Amino acid sequence: MKSQVNYIFTKISTLIVFLLLLSIGLHAQINIATGPSVTPEDMVENIVGDGIQYDNVTFQGANVARGIFSNGNTTNLGINSGIFLTSGSGNVIPGPSIGCGSGVSNNLGGHPSLNAITTATTYDASVLEFDFVPESDTLRFRYVFGSEEYSDYVFSTFNDVFGYFISGPDPLGGFYSDKNVAIIPGTTNTSVTINNVNNGHSNCGVVPNGPCTHCEFYNDNTNGITLEYDGLTTVLTAWLLVVPCEMYHIKMGVADAGDHIFDSGVFIEENSFESPRIEVESDPYPQGVSDNMIEGCVEADIIFRLPDPSYAPITVCFEIEGTATNGIDYEPIDNCVTFEEGEDSVAIHVVPLKDIAIEGEETIRLIIENTLGCIIRYDTVEFVIVDYIDMITQTSPNTVICQGQTVDLWVQTYNGIPTYSYEWNGFSVDNDTLSVTPDTTTMFYVQVMDLCLDTVSDSIQVIVFPNPEVDLGPDTTVICEGDSLLLNAGGGYLGYFWQDGSSDSTFKVTEEGLYFVTVVGPGGCTRSDSVLVIQTIVEADLGVDTASICIGENYTFDAGSGYQSYLWQNGSTGQTFTASQTGVYWCEVGIGNCVDTDSAFLYVDDPTIGFTLGPDTSICSGTQIVLKPNGIYDHYQWSTGDTTASISVSQAGTYSLHVISGCGESDDEITIGLWASPDPDLGPDLQLCFGETTTLEALGNYLSYTWQDNSSNPFFFVVEAGLYYVDVTDIHGCMGSDTVFAEVGDVVKLPEDSLSLCQGDIITLQATGGFDNYDWSNGVTNTSTISIESGGWYTVNAAYYYGCPSADSTYVNEYPIPNAEITGNDMVCEGDTIWLTTQAGNFDIYWNGEASESTTYMVTSSGNYTLKLSNICGEDEDTKTVTVNPLPSPDLGENVLLFPGETVVLDPGNFQTYEWNGNPNISSSTITIAYEDISQKDSIWVEVFDGFCKNSDNIIVEVYFVDVPIVITPNGDDKNDIFKPGPNWSGVDSHTIMVFNRWGEKVWESNDFTSGWDGKQNGNPVADGTYFWILEATYGPDKIKKTYKGSLTVLGTGK
Repeated sequence: MKSQVNYIFTKISTLIVFLLLLSIGLHAQINIATGPSVTPEDMVENIVGDGIQYDNVTFQGANVARGIFSNGNTTNLGINSGIFLTSGSGNVIPGPSIGCGSGVSNNLGGHPSLNAITTATTYDASVLEFDFVPESDTLRFRYVFGSEEYSDYVFSTFNDVFGYFISGPDPLGGFYSDKNVAIIPGTTNTSVTINNVNNGHSNCGVVPNGPCTHCEFYNDNTNGITLEYDGLTTVLTAWLLVVPCEMYHIKMGVADAGDHIFDSGVFIEENSFESPRIEVESDPYPQGVSDNMIEGCVEADIIFRLPDPSYAPITVCFEIEGTATNGIDYEPIDNCVTFEEGEDSVAIHVVPLKDIAIEGEETIRLIIENTLGCIIRYDTVEFVIVDYIDMITQTSPNTVICQGQTVDLWVQTYNGIPTYSYEWNGFSVDNDTLSVTPDTTTMFYVQVMDLCLDTVSDSIQVIVFPNPEVDLGPDTTVICEGDSLLLNAGGGYLGYFWQDGSSDSTFKVTEEGLYFVTVVGPGGCTRSDSVLVIQTIVEADLGVDTASICIGENYTFDAGSGYQSYLWQNGSTGQTFTASQTGVYWCEVGIGNCVDTDSAFLYVDDPTIGFTLGPDTSICSGTQIVLKPNGIYDHYQWSTGDTTASISVSQAGTYSLHVISGCGESDDEITIGLWASPDPDLGPDLQLCFGETTTLEALGNYLSYTWQDNSSNPFFFVVEAGLYYVDVTDIHGCMGSDTVFAEVGDVVKLPEDSLSLCQGDIITLQATGGFDNYDWSNGVTNTSTISIESGGWYTVNAAYYYGCPSADSTYVNEYPIPNAEITGNDMVCEGDTIWLTTQAGNFDIYWNGEASESTTYMVTSSGNYTLKLSNICGEDEDTKTVTVNPLPSPDLGENVLLFPGETVVLDPGNFQTYEWNGNPNISSSTITIAYEDISQKDSIWVEVFDGFCKNSDNIIVEVYFVDVPIVITPNGDDKNDIFKPGPNWSGVDSHTIMVFNRWGEKVWESNDFTSGWDGKQNGNPVADGTYFWILEATYGPDKIKKTYKGSLTVLGTGK
């Protein structure tokens, strides 16, 4: 066993290591607030809870040893928030556990109450004391004790200790005096200490493994992550029976025992002393729809719960407030609930009523009278009723499809209470979409149900169009080269789309290839067909275009092999043909129905006959003639030196040819004459003014005339500018021509319509072009355009270099730039009219979006009034807000009836100015009308002004003289025996007259003026003395109500 000195040395060494590691700044999950900023009152307030009365708070210990903690749920503490007391420092509490003995010595002494529950001396005591008044018969609070003494100092003298000591009345009799309630559960008086709650001793850093001492209440924290203390108790409950509403004193303390090195601490849960409450909660039905009540759908049980059944029987009452009205927005509920004996909960059922009004969220607010504690408290709970808004649906639109197509239908649901279920008629699909492929036009129906079991139905029509039929014929077709095939897609379709984009019903095929068409029928439905066209190419070829032989020889033509048929000019059908005479020979070859023909010329040369160049002839000058023999030879020699088979000549003279062939040689010549070509003359170019004409003549006697427009007269009328020409032919067929250009002047033109110019802009005025001279009315010359900056008339004079002057004018309209500005008052009195105005000008006017011809607009009500001015220069808008001020409401009250000596003060109310009966000199806020001021019946009126508007009120003031006796002597002498109004009293529709004695007792009452009071009560004369009368009358056509009072003296009754 270690000596006491070694123990202390070990603890001090460990403390040094702890302080070094602490300087590294480890992160802690639990939040600790300690020091002077946390007062002892703050700590008491934290644990006593709402409504508990406390006083006389004191604390013994170091400030750093006490405080408030939170975020305990992130640790293995078991309590989320509350207060702590330690024998060292609260800053040691956060983890991780970094050693076997962390702590801070505050060098303070212990406490007597803690010394009393341990055998060792206590140090660094941290004790919180206060008085409090419990509100129930049992005091309970939850706590956890932890220490760095675990587990290496278990069963040593270092038995750190804590306790909760209560003093006050014992409900079983007597008085608690420092009674410790921090007792191990299941024991009667065993304090919670290190040696009393553990799992045995273990060395530093080693998890203990017994023996167990109340270890069911122990949590080992060796090498813990979230808290420093190496060991902790489970969450324990301290409790004590108390007398409700009596004063108690509590000490909560913890201290080191045996030394003051390692820390121990206790954690006490927040709101431990909370006063008993009546908890109220809502249990909506059906479950899973909404946490709130819903009109016509979700009802709720509002459940009231007592802390425990011992408070029953009890009736709890509450005020019902909120925006929802009891009995209107929900079925009526009582304002009290009764808990029968043994019950700790009771409920009232709330049924929200569905209506058609959209009211938004409405509340039921219950203000509950809580009489469970020492004083009556009022708690407020609130529940929400929301509108049930009927579902509406939006579906995909009615759809047109073609036969065989698939379409997705959908329905979108709004309002109601999601989630929704869907039932498509004829389909087992619970979804808001449905894919369908109908063969014929079909109506699809869907029903939607929400969580309130409300339903709504909708439908979608799918119109199905049949697909069109198209047939281009056989899939493969053969045509011959050069032939064509007309593909016909048929008539009656809405559209045709061929492979090349063409859109006719037919397509002409001239080449081989794949051809296809898509036809469009009703509903846009399409169908396609195609055909493969194969082209057969047949090319006939005899091998030569010309051939020659000598007389007596033969020539064989060969049409080539590979053809199915041959047909020569004489009807023979062989591949070859043998000829011996001059002539053209041809052969038609074929494959199937496709044929082609080729021909060749065969010349049979007979030297004995020779050749000819033809007869002598003449040609027109400037033309040529082709000279060639009428045979085919091997060699040609012309007199011009040419050696070709033919030559072209354009000059007069004799031309000869010598030819050589295998058959021999021969010669011939031809003489060519030359005629002069005609030379017509149309004269010089022309310049004509607008509207002038002239005639062109081709001078000379010619056989024919052809003008530029193909007319054939010897003359031509010129009416417009252009190039004119004529071709002539003489008797020899020779041709000549001439050309002339005609200029025809125009007249200058300006734009026909008037031009528009926006103020401040510049526009261009353009005259027609082509003139050589321009002269404008604004002084500008030699240009076809001018710039315009102002409105008015503008004229231009124009001419050509050869004359032809002309002129034109136009008008330029100048428009102002729109600048919308509403003028006029922005306030109007109720019932009055104001006029809003704007500028006049060349504008289109729109008041409040409506076209108007007026620059003024009448306003009688509040609102925003808009003005838009527009023309070709743009548009502009302005808005004026007009407020309609309510008329002041002067109130002079009811019509007035005045009796002699009475006055009335007329007060219409508080306004800015007053004018009475149209007299500006009477402007007081009130006036006093006396009986003498009224002739008999006058109207009094006042006009008031509240700073914005005027209004008036009037009343009728009437005066009446009342003749009522002041003394009667009911002694039976028929003189002055009766009390009643005099004969001048008239105009009263109804009345009541009453007489009272001086003690307020009514002695007589009547509503008949013809009778009166005879000075008796119940048939017996009253005593002499003063009596009081009250007359209540309704008078005149205006039914003026009046109460008139007075007194009378009764004499001579003998009493």
